[in-house]
Amino acid sequence: MSDATTFHFIGGPLDELDGSAPLFEAIGFSSASWSRLETQIDVLIVHINSPIHSKKLYAADHPVSFTKKVDLLKRWFNQHPPLAPYRDKMREIRSELRILGSERNTFIHAIFEAWNAETQTALVHTFKYEGNDRFTATKREITLGGFVDFSVAVNHTNKELWKISSDLFTEDGLRRLETP
Repeated sequence: MSDATTFHFIGGPLDELDGSAPLFEAIGFSSASWSRLETQIDVLIVHINSPIHSKKLYAADHPVSFTKKVDLLKRWFNQHPPLAPYRDKMREIRSELRILGSERNTFIHAIFEAWNAETQTALVHTFKYEGNDRFTATKREITLGGFVDFSVAVNHTNKELWKISSDLFTEDGLRRLETP
């Protein structure tokens, strides 16, 4: 294995497809699971983040980064009285979202440098901005089971969030959000 600062932008399973179908199936499962969860978060933010509901909490710019999306949800669920019945459950979900958000870089935003069909293991390389002109480069091996476990965890969190969203994505739910 080469060191973490040596990047391979060509070659590997993306260019040499032989035997890598299980890897791409697992990546697809992870990507589709993550996309569904993050889209639900975006739609929930659009649904609740309105000056009609609270001029004080309203954020005019929809957050782009995942961390800022989670932070905006935190602010609304902690401070907007009509969301109080969901506060404790949302805290649990936010904790899971923070963990999954950190892990997603490895499963979704990585360079897939190598695939071992025998061991069903991928070598992934990530590059992450840490702030203050600092970046971290890491390489690690992930088994096919690791991709599946990540996807299952994402889908579980998505279902838990849906328990809240489905209650709010109604005319009655929207009315309850309005500031009295």
